[in-house]
Amino acid sequence: VQVLLACLFFGFTEALTIPLANIKTASGENVPVQFIQIIPYVLTIIVLAGFIGLSRAPKALGIPYRKEK
Repeated sequence: VQVLLACLFFGFTEALTIPLANIKTASGENVPVQFIQIIPYVLTIIVLAGFIGLSRAPKALGIPYRKEK
């Protein structure tokens, strides 16, 4: 479910870049397309950075695996 929501978030922000391509600055010039195209990636990184503290390590981390016969 979380991966689906992350994909939908990225797709939504990617779709927003199309209408944002015609934004003009205060001086009347167009914003460079590269800045508009980077928005989905920057927003995704910011959202993922917010989830860093919520992750947990596996319970068996550091315990050697012994295969049973």
